[in-house]
Amino acid sequence: LIGACLTDRQADGLSMIYSFFAPEEETGRNGLGNFIIMDHITRARDAGLPYVYLGYWVKGSARMAYKTRYRPIEVLGPAGWRRLPDEEIAPARQSVLLGELA
Repeated sequence: LIGACLTDRQADGLSMIYSFFAPEEETGRNGLGNFIIMDHITRARDAGLPYVYLGYWVKGSARMAYKTRYRPIEVLGPAGWRRLPDEEIAPARQSVLLGELA
């Protein structure tokens, strides 16, 4: 076993609670973390579930910025779910790109 994800199946999607993998197996930008997310997208589609929840996202957090690679992004606020426009995501996406270049 080189990677896994604790997942909660909801009525409308898969909620990725926590994923982990052997760091020595990580292959960079297209590594195991991305594979695990793509696998969940495939599993949700095959099960007829419309959503994959990547968990909470903290805007400005470099460690969570990878989540901005997957669109659309919706956030839950006091008024309910809303889709984030690209201009709200762009600064976080830029930090991902800069991190990949470092």
